[in-house]
Amino acid sequence: MAERVPPEFDDFLAEPHNAILCIPRGADDGEGQDAPHATPVWFDYSEGRFQISITRRRVKYRLLQDERQVTLVIDDARTYRTVVVSGQAEILDDDASLLGLRARLYAKYRRDFGDAELSDEELLRSLREEGRVVVSITPEQVLSWAGG
Repeated sequence: MAERVPPEFDDFLAEPHNAILCIPRGADDGEGQDAPHATPVWFDYSEGRFQISITRRRVKYRLLQDERQVTLVIDDARTYRTVVVSGQAEILDDDASLLGLRARLYAKYRRDFGDAELSDEELLRSLREEGRVVVSITPEQVLSWAGG
């Protein structure tokens, strides 16, 4: 069952923080490791779901083929605010998801990806050439705190 992040954290999640995506490696990941794979990512939070962009060439994509239960940690040491969500990840690769997330990440992180002048068709072709997909996470468990 989906769980919502408390609304008092909406402003925090709208800020351009890094998140750490944690994916279990399983007993035999082919690399002899059993610790979770943890990697920094940019994220979007809207409509009760977290979304990140990854490429098919990354370890996290390979791990998500076998394990969809993930944890995402968003933390700000300056303000002592943290949100930790665990839930099921779904991989999306439709045009609307790819273009929509790219636009939201551009606006949130105020970064020029070098593709601002591209048409939607050109941008979509570029994202597909990179092997981009959207990972959408529906929170099943949410932990959050603020203050010291």
